[in-house]
Amino acid sequence: MDIIAICETWLKPEYNVIIGNIIPAGYSIKQVPHASQKQCGGIALLYKIGFNVRLTDTGLITRSFEL
Repeated sequence: MDIIAICETWLKPEYNVIIGNIIPAGYSIKQVPHASQKQCGGIALLYKIGFNVRLTDTGLITRSFEL
């Protein structure tokens, strides 16, 4: 697989060691934790190194993941 999208990651930015341990060799990850402090579901994109992947802020403020 080249790209895998993952939802409900429950990873926070301070979990760098855990994030590093789940990435297979030859892959990188971009992940965004849930904006709420009460819930930390978050989403991530795991992709092969070589793909040009970047995060883009759409400016949308959402109240749920479904939006």
